[in-house]
Amino acid sequence: MTILTDETSLGVFWGGLMEALSRERVSISEQAQMYLVFLMVDVIHPGRTRRLIPHDKPLAMTYLQEIEDQQGFVGAEQMRQVGDTALLLCGWWWERAEEQRHGPGVRYYTELGRRAYRLADNDPYEELAEQFRPLTGVLTRMASMTGSFDDGDVVRIYQRWLLTKSATARRVLKQHGIPVDATPQ
Repeated sequence: MTILTDETSLGVFWGGLMEALSRERVSISEQAQMYLVFLMVDVIHPGRTRRLIPHDKPLAMTYLQEIEDQQGFVGAEQMRQVGDTALLLCGWWWERAEEQRHGPGVRYYTELGRRAYRLADNDPYEELAEQFRPLTGVLTRMASMTGSFDDGDVVRIYQRWLLTKSATARRVLKQHGIPVDATPQ
């Protein structure tokens, strides 16, 4: 079992991000690149400075509560948390968003994340809001590069492609011999 230290994590995620950005043909600033790398490092090293919204608390509740509590002055830190959590749910952990059959899906979290990043109102959050959807593809590609897929994963990727028409999902499906160019009937 390999244990990733902060230094090796930075290198692994930096390399993975650069490859995923290139393959997805997404261009973001160096500041946004570093932000995403440190976000990923913080995810695998719990207890660090970044905090995500707990899984038992709906993101929309945090978003709405912050807007209500601040009476027009929205807290950038809470909006960053909502944006980060939504970005990870739509990209790295996309299957969690899709598994919630009776709950919101990727489209919902995409819009919530975009709005939250916009309300955080500074760099790199404005860029993350503008590039939110392409960045979910980048994070999905990074997640796919870290392991292999089983049949259940391929089915979930196909379901994601049906919902989002994601280029990343289409490429992964083609790699597994599943044609997705034609619209299903």
